[in-house]
Amino acid sequence: KDLCAGADLRLADIVKSLDCEGVQVQHQVLLGAPDVAITHAVQKGENDIVFCGTRNLSLIKRFLVGSTSKNLVRHCPSAVWVLRDPAQVALSSIVAAVDLSEASAKAIKIAAFIAEQSGAELHILHVVDSKDFPLEMFKQSSTKENVSHDWKAEVEKSGRKKLEEFVTNLGIKSGTQHLVWGEPSHEINAEVERTGAQLVVMGTVGRRGISGFLMGNTAEKVLDSCKASILSVKPDSFKSSI
Repeated sequence: KDLCAGADLRLADIVKSLDCEGVQVQHQVLLGAPDVAITHAVQKGENDIVFCGTRNLSLIKRFLVGSTSKNLVRHCPSAVWVLRDPAQVALSSIVAAVDLSEASAKAIKIAAFIAEQSGAELHILHVVDSKDFPLEMFKQSSTKENVSHDWKAEVEKSGRKKLEEFVTNLGIKSGTQHLVWGEPSHEINAEVERTGAQLVVMGTVGRRGISGFLMGNTAEKVLDSCKASILSVKPDSFKSSI
């Protein structure tokens, strides 16, 4: 009780120091594993988004004990915004990473809204996963030298068309579209470097169980390595294991 009371007083002082005129702020101290307690609070309160920081744990520590931010990305049903640098408030560039899924449809809408409100540039990135199109696919028995080039050109043409249709059907009229080849998390990081983005918005399936522990997903991989803040969005069909 004393621990919670002390934390409540410190939290109340932080709330009082906030410059948020016109915004109603409530505070609450929870007891338990942070990710579990926060997820339960979201489930009870039907919150739209969770903001959290990250302590940038080493890879070994993340592997052994996980981290609150990664566990929230994995289990929390609401959108989760992981602030890489809490002092960074202004946004000038945003990357929306999309894979044409239900979750990325929600993500790009949110990214477009944030870009409009903040005046930031919006970059819409679709990565053609190189694992889905291995080099062997382009190797043909034909004697034509440009066969592999034609295959890749056709895949790119189809991908760009699908991306354009995906964005148009969602009513998104802003943003620069980019289609690249490679490993998704690596290419997302490269796009952040290229554009100087402060925020990456992307969908996540919140992979669970043994497959999630061993494989993770793109959002978690980006969280491990990206310099920008990450806003992960779950599909409407997402069911938390907590």
